[in-house]
Amino acid sequence: MPSTGKQRLRAEVARLPGRGRGTPPWLDDVAAGRPAALNRLGVAMRRYHQAVVAPYVGQAAAVAGQWVTGLANDALAHGVGAVQSTLGPTTRWRAPVLEVDYPVRRDVHLDGRGLSLVPTFFGVKHPITLADPQLQPVLVYPVSREPFWRPLLTTDGQADALSELLGETRATVLRLIDTELTTTTLAALAMTSPSTVSRHTAILRRAGLITTRRSGTGVLHRRTALGASLVQGG
Repeated sequence: MPSTGKQRLRAEVARLPGRGRGTPPWLDDVAAGRPAALNRLGVAMRRYHQAVVAPYVGQAAAVAGQWVTGLANDALAHGVGAVQSTLGPTTRWRAPVLEVDYPVRRDVHLDGRGLSLVPTFFGVKHPITLADPQLQPVLVYPVSREPFWRPLLTTDGQADALSELLGETRATVLRLIDTELTTTTLAALAMTSPSTVSRHTAILRRAGLITTRRSGTGVLHRRTALGASLVQGG
């Protein structure tokens, strides 16, 4: 952070939502590049990282590494287009354009620079990119946490019974189907791929825990009475 120029600090702070009246003074100090404010921000970020991120770095590295390996294999076997098509339910490859579900409308032109794909394990529900169009184009996208994410814990510290019985992702899918949902919607909510959801819903359907009906070009999943009782009891 000390190497970041004041001009960039001002520009990037200005992009934050809610800038203007009521902006806290410390944020103005950060934008101005005042050392004391930057040091306080650095301390806060390091403490946050230590408390929230550091405990899961090993799992995150395993997930991202497995994901990158899979994409590399897809690229070798089927070409770059196959990679662009497997970045998650919020992206669609329609050569030569990669479409992404994004909070705001925005076009990013590569102009021959290439696109860096960065998998992330933390805190991102949809792909994001850098705000400055002059920087190297980057697409940060969330990866599925299956099967490395540790099971949910109950208040007494015991592993969640439904997750122990069905597996974490399958239990999550069953819990999410409290109303009729499509495979694509389930994939987005569970932060995994539609193909993974289809595999889990097929198993849940064979076990009598959900039903599936076709609706237009898609399908809708709903919990059965047995599935609902299992969720309530687990």
